[in-house]
Amino acid sequence: MAADAAKIRTGPAAVYLDGTELGHTEGDVTVNFGLQKRERLVSKYGENPVDQIHLGHKVTVTFSIAEYSLANAQLWFPGAQVVSNTLRFGREPGRKDSGDSVRLTVRPLKATGNAEDIVLYKAVVESVDDIGFNSEDDRIVNVTFKGLVDESRSDGDLIGFMNVPS
Repeated sequence: MAADAAKIRTGPAAVYLDGTELGHTEGDVTVNFGLQKRERLVSKYGENPVDQIHLGHKVTVTFSIAEYSLANAQLWFPGAQVVSNTLRFGREPGRKDSGDSVRLTVRPLKATGNAEDIVLYKAVVESVDDIGFNSEDDRIVNVTFKGLVDESRSDGDLIGFMNVPS
């Protein structure tokens, strides 16, 4: 395969939750394809692994939301209730996050259509970082979503997909 500078990609991405764009982001939108593995060891070779066993994927998408609004907060704050212009939160423990899962799409702004989309079928909020209130910075909300298994899909396609140009 010959080198081809036209295949180098750059630029920001938009984030969609169940088809609704979250609006402007600040900084990077990052996707992490964490591979979970365990080593197979046998006494004969001590601590030298003879194989590696796949345990799963932990796929996360992290981004910073620049548009601080009630509509956006409803999307990244699962289980919260909206009363008028107020987001109320704090539910009892034990509720499954899968009930609040959304289809998360990362779409590079320079891509044509969905040609470079990364999609998580069932994404849930993993964390919401600090929200800063000061006079030097914009009010940005850093959010991380994690992909869950979608049991309606087949092996090899349980969490999501990534469109990659040829």
